[in-house]
Amino acid sequence: MGTLRGEGKGKEKKDGEGRPRPPASLPLPPRRGRRVPAGDLLGPAASPRPRGGRRHGREVEGDGRRSRSRRGRPQGRGRRARRCLQRRHRLRHYCLSRKAAAAPELPGADPSGRPGRGAAAAPPPRPSAGSHWPSGAGARERAGGGAAPVLPSRGRRDLAARARPRGAAGSALGAAPRPGEGPSSPCRDQPAAGKGLFQEGTTRNGDVAPAGGGERNGTVAPQRPSPRVGTKPLSAALMGTIHMHKMIRKITFSLGRHMSSMARGTTQVRRLLHGGYLRIHPSVQEALVQGRPVVALESTIITHGMAYPLNLSMAREVEEIVRRNGAVPATVGILRGQIHVGLTDEELEFLASSKNAVKVSRRDFPFVLSQGLSGGTTVSGTMIAAHKAGIPVFVTGGIGGVHRDGENTLDVSADLTELGRTPVAVVSAGAKSILDIGRTLEYLETQGVCVAAFGESREFPAFFSRQSGFQAPYHVQDEEEAAKLIDSALGLGLGSGVLIAVPCPQERAAEGQAIEEAIQQALSQARSKGIRGKEVTPFLLQKLTELTDGISLDSNLALIQNNARVGSCIAVALNKLQKARRRKGNQPGGEDTTAAQPVVIGGINVDFIAKAQNPDILGGGQTNAGRVRRTFGGVGRNLADCLSRLGQAPRLLSALGKDEHLESVLHYCHHMDMSSVLQLEGKSTATYCAVITSAGELSVGLGDMDIHHQITEQYVSQFKENLCQAPLVCIDGNVPLSTIQYVCQLAREHQLAVCYEPTDENKASKPFLSDSWKALTYISPNLQELRAINRTLGNPLPAELPSRLEDVVQAAAALACPLLAHLHCVVVTLGAHGVLLCGKSLGGSISLYPGAHKQTAAARVCAAHYPAIPISRGEIVNVSGAGDSLMAGILAGVLAKHDTGTCVRMGLLAANLSLRSYEPISPEISTSSVSQEQVKSRSWPEVKVWKMD
Repeated sequence: MGTLRGEGKGKEKKDGEGRPRPPASLPLPPRRGRRVPAGDLLGPAASPRPRGGRRHGREVEGDGRRSRSRRGRPQGRGRRARRCLQRRHRLRHYCLSRKAAAAPELPGADPSGRPGRGAAAAPPPRPSAGSHWPSGAGARERAGGGAAPVLPSRGRRDLAARARPRGAAGSALGAAPRPGEGPSSPCRDQPAAGKGLFQEGTTRNGDVAPAGGGERNGTVAPQRPSPRVGTKPLSAALMGTIHMHKMIRKITFSLGRHMSSMARGTTQVRRLLHGGYLRIHPSVQEALVQGRPVVALESTIITHGMAYPLNLSMAREVEEIVRRNGAVPATVGILRGQIHVGLTDEELEFLASSKNAVKVSRRDFPFVLSQGLSGGTTVSGTMIAAHKAGIPVFVTGGIGGVHRDGENTLDVSADLTELGRTPVAVVSAGAKSILDIGRTLEYLETQGVCVAAFGESREFPAFFSRQSGFQAPYHVQDEEEAAKLIDSALGLGLGSGVLIAVPCPQERAAEGQAIEEAIQQALSQARSKGIRGKEVTPFLLQKLTELTDGISLDSNLALIQNNARVGSCIAVALNKLQKARRRKGNQPGGEDTTAAQPVVIGGINVDFIAKAQNPDILGGGQTNAGRVRRTFGGVGRNLADCLSRLGQAPRLLSALGKDEHLESVLHYCHHMDMSSVLQLEGKSTATYCAVITSAGELSVGLGDMDIHHQITEQYVSQFKENLCQAPLVCIDGNVPLSTIQYVCQLAREHQLAVCYEPTDENKASKPFLSDSWKALTYISPNLQELRAINRTLGNPLPAELPSRLEDVVQAAAALACPLLAHLHCVVVTLGAHGVLLCGKSLGGSISLYPGAHKQTAAARVCAAHYPAIPISRGEIVNVSGAGDSLMAGILAGVLAKHDTGTCVRMGLLAANLSLRSYEPISPEISTSSVSQEQVKSRSWPEVKVWKMD
């Protein structure tokens, strides 16, 4: 009788009776192509695991644990992995052995093991509807022989598939109930008829499949019969074991497959949060954010220019000189594969005492960072780091240049090419005197570098000496002239740097002739020793110190300290110049319009916005498909962001935690004035999670806003002068009640215009808990927040909020009317219906400017409805910042002195842009996209006005 053959090509050695030898414990799975008699599998194991034979086409020698590849090299497994594999195979084979007794012998199988191959092949008989699937010894007898069926190994296919003949198709094979059991009779040991081990409607991977069988290889597969041992079905416990084994195997496989990608993702997130390979010291970062002057300093002079501990004391002294002159020092170095802009004292000492520090220029960065090395940055390397950190001024001792005999050796420093392509101003004592000064100046001209001598003389300094015999192309008299030169170069965006050459102080300058003789002697020794490349400069400087008995070292220290003083003064002057230019308007004649800034007091949040893909959000712990994005919001931040984009540049008073979100928030808000924002140790930046429906409506929001309590009255009072001079003060509901009352008190005393943004329904009533609200000028609630405010004041409320446009407008007007006894204007946001402007009107137009109608008795309280700009549901991406954009657009129009209609429509334009953006405030909002010209270029629907008194 023929046997079925598995998918493998190998054979196995058999015992004397032609049967495979069973293992000592649970049997291993049959190798491909092996005949496994069911009786041997079910019986006790009597012999050890077979050794030798062929496995997957390769000879296995000895104990079978090591095989040889096609090239003859041994291949082995670890002991733990091998034991785990054996246990898995034994468990799988144990399950297969249970199935062996139930699998029928297929008539017509040829000796090769392929069923139905040849003329005598016939399809297997199908049982009748009331019969059992043949199994056990009776099945073998009915099939015409005592040979057991083969068990082909199918890899990851489920067990029920192994009981199905290859190529079989048709309807599901049913199984009749046992005698005495009806259709509804419970039987724990027997699965439902026709479903096998796995329930109908699922595939081997757990996917949903159509009832009545699935499709494989283009053919319709029949349902599997129930697996049985003899005449009994498999028990529920065994079925659970099989299911558990498959589940564990899938989980283990998935974890192993995704572990490396998870690690890579974690590394990428960490690099994103910490600025990649660039790490900026918190004091430097704070200075950059607040707009204070920063001076970059190199570290090669620490690691290669001087010996320890002189190099450490020099570095500390130079940083102190920079601080005394009003700037923040930022020494650049590389520590363990990361670029540091700004070093702690411990990090300075580490570099100063390190014996293995690398000298790092542009070409060295990739290798040093990839290997996790530490080193000092040259002029070229420091310029790159300073430019990436946003530091425009860099102080060093002297730059590199064209070496003597450079026309033959082509030894040209990378500092010169870096000056030609990196827009950073370098303050130095010229080029090192060991170089060819003339050719260095020629090369700088070729690179397009603006070179200017500092001071009264145009003589280009030669590091140790004040004279080099060459003239600089230009010269500047003092720090202010140098700052103007740098500002012009950076403002043009040429992409090249500026070199300010500062001569060494006269009283510490070395004699030029003595230095020149020492240089020639040092160069001769370098050539004789074969010293080349980047090792030349450290060698020559060391030799010069020895040959001049320390005179060159004294000059070196003096010029470095002098450069630090001049460079920090230039940085301070440049900082003042840039701030003044930002405040200056673009009016003809350069008229100074340094008016006081608006002030916004409110929260900054890191928002996680989750938008559902389906119209209905399922509850009960189910996962809903959607898109999740991280954005930066907070009502106060949103108002300041939009006002900044519209050219108003408000000062933001808020609080951030010094945590993983700090750098991301500061980078995202770089276009805003964040100089007054608190940065608190041990506090967490506020976070907010919003779940939005597919239509763009807010479904639920969760927030961690504890840090907003740090926006205290004491903190805000530090900016009392700014508040009293501000043309407008905006405050949101995230701010503590005491701070709101303090601002309202200032508004009452100094006649300030204050706008209150309620934030949400729960916070809307804060100012209305006392009489503080009567000092407010504007509020911008939605209908729910307006109802909450009236509830706090004890005013009548509608039974329920309407939905029809006419009813919504009437309800909003009725709720706003009691507030207009003290407030100048109430701006009610109506969502898709637009905005309702409630205030005092004269001549049919509601005024947005306080005091315009105080002396006019004819002014009447009115409400004007401005319809929203049409937008489809599919175009709505995010609604979280639309209301803030609307109010910011209106306030920007007020600050620009536009008429009421223009102001409101500027707000509608800004809101429409934010609805289409993933960010709360659209990056497309600008003075060109939201402007008076844009308002005039569009056609707008008619505005309806109602009298409210």
